[in-house]
Amino acid sequence: MLIHTKNKTFDAICILEKIEKDLNIEELVRCHKSYIINLNYVENIKSNTAILDSQEEVPISRYRYKDIKERFLKFIGDRIC
Repeated sequence: MLIHTKNKTFDAICILEKIEKDLNIEELVRCHKSYIINLNYVENIKSNTAILDSQEEVPISRYRYKDIKERFLKFIGDRIC
């Protein structure tokens, strides 16, 4: 598995389900069977894709799209207020 940070990419051996459970950080969301994203770095969500501030596009599964979109909008709203 590759873990991308703002400055570096790490190669790690682990299971996404375990990372998701162990970290339990509200800003980290599972958007696809192969991806966890940090909402702090998402600029926009459209067409089942998360657009990161680096302009990278991360797929969002159809199954998770509605929940991810709602969480993103709540996250943005909480930051504004």
